[in-house]
Amino acid sequence: MMSLKYIRPEHLDIPAHFRNESSWLLAQNELRKMNSYKAPRDKLVCILNCCKVITNLLNVSAGSGSPAGADDFLPVLIYIVIQARPQSLHANLQYVQRYRRASRLVSEPAYFFTQMLSAQAFIERISDASSLSLEADEFNELISKAVAEASEMEAEAAAEQQMAAPSPTPSVVTADDSTSVTSEGNNAAKPDPALAAHGASTEANAGTSTPPASIAGSLRRREVAPALSVEEVESAGGSAVAEAAASGELSKLGVVFRHTHFNDVVPV
Repeated sequence: MMSLKYIRPEHLDIPAHFRNESSWLLAQNELRKMNSYKAPRDKLVCILNCCKVITNLLNVSAGSGSPAGADDFLPVLIYIVIQARPQSLHANLQYVQRYRRASRLVSEPAYFFTQMLSAQAFIERISDASSLSLEADEFNELISKAVAEASEMEAEAAAEQQMAAPSPTPSVVTADDSTSVTSEGNNAAKPDPALAAHGASTEANAGTSTPPASIAGSLRRREVAPALSVEEVESAGGSAVAEAAASGELSKLGVVFRHTHFNDVVPV
């Protein structure tokens, strides 16, 4: 609808004696209020107020002559809708049509609501100069001008929004903060030697079957000696006693060795 902003009353064949900009502005304001209400009845009231302003204008302008009819009313309503550009017009009309109680949508409200639907349908079908009292070249020129202005307005709005966005405030670093940051940085840069050695050892032995020296030593300490039989224990003990007797160690302990059997060693 923004592209139709340059449509003038004469393009819709509105007679000069029906043109009253102050009354039209009042009707536009009533129509713009529609999107701010939530209840379908309130939205419908905005449409009725807009249409009644137009009706009063036409009746006053007609004077003592023939009263204004639908052929005079609809072009004025179309022009007011184009100039007002109410937000979400199609959605609001569908909302009222779907949720307004049918028993209340009769008589005058039904008539004005039907006129609004007709105006909205006509505006949606304006695609060339054939719908208006306008030459094709002039129509294309007006549409191009409106589209260019709309694009420029969108660019300006985007720039203003970007400028209005709050910029990050730089934090002030004090001497204590810088010292803390520096010490934290130094501590972070110094890895634990034990962890580094373990990591290097793990990487060096990755993919091999031989574990690191520290792990191998731990494994060796956990090895369990094989179990021996009684005969093997007696034989080993007898040999050890014989060697001790030959070297004189047993005499120091007060023990006399008589036989080579471990059971034959008796105290004195």
